[in-house]
Amino acid sequence: MANYSATFSQDIDVMWHHFDVDNNGYLDREEARGFVDQVSKCIGKERSKNYNPDHFDYLFDKFDENQDEFLSKSEMAVFVKKVFTNQNRM
Repeated sequence: MANYSATFSQDIDVMWHHFDVDNNGYLDREEARGFVDQVSKCIGKERSKNYNPDHFDYLFDKFDENQDEFLSKSEMAVFVKKVFTNQNRM
């Protein structure tokens, strides 16, 4: 399991750098939308069912803790964990 976690973390880092187009270390709303859509495709059918792309803007605002219109890696980690494990209650 530890090996899986390390691999998943590396995959997330690669995806992060791909979607962080301006390379500022954060994802703006559109960068984050692409990132979450890609996670949805990679995470498996059961978990991806927990994410509704129509709710993206609401979720982005909810997990943008400091309301700076960017998601940090830690904010995105909470987003992915809560949304894709169905811990998000709207």
